[in-house]
Parts: sequence; structure tokens; C-alpha cells
Amino acid sequence: MDRFFGWRKRREKWSREGKQAMTQATEVIPGKLVRLRTKQIEDAAADYAWRRDAELSSFDAVSPTTLSFEEFLRDYRYEL
Repeated sequence: MDRFFGWRKRREKWSREGKQAMTQATEVIPGKLVRLRTKQIEDAAADYAWRRDAELSSFDAVSPTTLSFEEFLRDYRYEL
């Protein structure tokens, strides 16, 4: 049963240790063709363009954003 709910323990640990512990590791999964990593503030413009496009935002199962870039950036910083 722990293998199914292990993510809860990790999330609780991250909450206790604070956000800085979560952001220290930027490279999460290295592969042969890509590297998946946590978001960084430098990604905001590309993420905004993705979320403004109707077809691309559908891949995230959300409606395109109607926020201005300044509003989006404020929320983006908060999420980091």
C-alpha cells in the first residue's frame, strides 16, 4: 500500500522542509533526448505562449488563459 501513497509522504516532507528544499534539484529526469526539470522563471514566456494557444493548452486539459502577461508572471512566480 505504501507504494501507492508514497507521494503523500514526499509531499508532506517537502511542506515541512520548506519550498527551498524542493527547488534545489533542477534536473529531475535525464534521458537520451530530453531532460525533465522543474520550472524556472526563465520559462515563463514560453509557458505563457503555450497557455495562450487554444490547441496547445488543450494538451494540459485547460482553457487558454485570458490573463495579461504581467498577471500570469505574478502567479507563475508564486507557484515557483
